[in-house]
Amino acid sequence: MLKRYLIIPSVLFSLSLIGCGGSSDTSSTEPVVSEYLAQGFDPSQVTSWFDVEVSIAEKTKDSIGFSRLTIEFDINNNSTFDEGDIRLIAGNNLDGLSVDYQSNWFDGADFYVEYIEAGTVYRMTELRGIVIGGGTTIIRVGKIGGVWLYTKDVDSTLTESIIGLRVNKGVVLDDWSSAYSSQMQNILTQIQNISSSTPVNVELKDGNDPLSVDYAPSQGVFSQQSNGVVLDSASDYFGTESWVDILSVSFKHEEN
Repeated sequence: MLKRYLIIPSVLFSLSLIGCGGSSDTSSTEPVVSEYLAQGFDPSQVTSWFDVEVSIAEKTKDSIGFSRLTIEFDINNNSTFDEGDIRLIAGNNLDGLSVDYQSNWFDGADFYVEYIEAGTVYRMTELRGIVIGGGTTIIRVGKIGGVWLYTKDVDSTLTESIIGLRVNKGVVLDDWSSAYSSQMQNILTQIQNISSSTPVNVELKDGNDPLSVDYAPSQGVFSQQSNGVVLDSASDYFGTESWVDILSVSFKHEEN
């Protein structure tokens, strides 16, 4: 399980100001801005990374439950997830086992990077113990990154809510998976090959019955963009859980 890290620097907060600039007018106040950032990994161990930000209409639920976020990058640009493409998965990935994750997104989410090579699905993960592979080959690594959450409220009204996935491009291969060193390097190479124009498809689902889900740009369709940003229509989700409503998706490479 990923360790919980709360990062709330002072620059994230603006306190209400009364009588700014020496004015005696106490009726004028600045908006009260509250920002919250939580990371499911140690940011000091991630110096070069790939980030995906999924902006949603509401805050996530307090616990993951059966929810899952899946992001597929069509690197070979053939409109399907196949050889050489990259898939990121976060949340509850225990298909068919009816395990309700009671932990929150940044503290207990599954976090995987998947890749297909020669017909085999390789899954890079930091999780220990039993990992349900579903026919995949597990590559255990350290310092993989993880999930982060960000919200912003202005005068107690939510103005921004993001589920972020951060992949550390400096992951460390576990001795248990030493036989898959070349596959891990190929995964990192393909992640680096993701550009601002790489087609992407995103699915965010609540996972409860009945299912609530949203897609960007739409189900089974990969995006066409040039700036690393995919916009999605508001209120186009299916089901009753409106928090899954995707507003936009952005992705980029960064370094400290």
